[in-house]
Amino acid sequence: MLEIFAFPYFVVSGVIGWLIFKPFFRSAEFEPLSPAKVTIADLMAISFPSGVLFAFTAWLMPPAMRSPFLQVMVLTFAMLFAVTSLWVGVLLAPRMFHHAFAKRMILVGVISPFGILLMIGWVGLLIWSGSYSILYLAPVSVAIAAMVAALRLLSVWVCQRPSLRENVISNEVGTLLKR
Repeated sequence: MLEIFAFPYFVVSGVIGWLIFKPFFRSAEFEPLSPAKVTIADLMAISFPSGVLFAFTAWLMPPAMRSPFLQVMVLTFAMLFAVTSLWVGVLLAPRMFHHAFAKRMILVGVISPFGILLMIGWVGLLIWSGSYSILYLAPVSVAIAAMVAALRLLSVWVCQRPSLRENVISNEVGTLLKR
């Protein structure tokens, strides 16, 4: 009985992951798999997914339920997730043609964490919406498709070769950070 539900879940999760992360694998067909060095942009980008997780958790949990043990569990989970998304982003970063500051921030702070969450948690969104009303399943399905499309567009943009203007801006930001 488990195969009836597990197989479609793994197939759809794989399709979502492939759609989001495919531009990174396509842009580095001949480069070896090696993680990039962690930069200041990567460390700054960690705060965004962590902040979103903390805000979402605070929104979901009623104040009476917030025991110190539960808060430590949430903090541990959020930090593990931030480290995992940083690792995925750093693993995808060498495949980029040029490590522009903004593109690296978007890769580590938006694409890798929310791509991982969407791959794993899309069914949770459907279950959550379906628990309130069956009428919510269609809008949530459209929202999931829109999120995948947005992450796909960001991935394609990050993997494009930089223009001359982006090179100049990246060099200026790098110069300012070195000071």
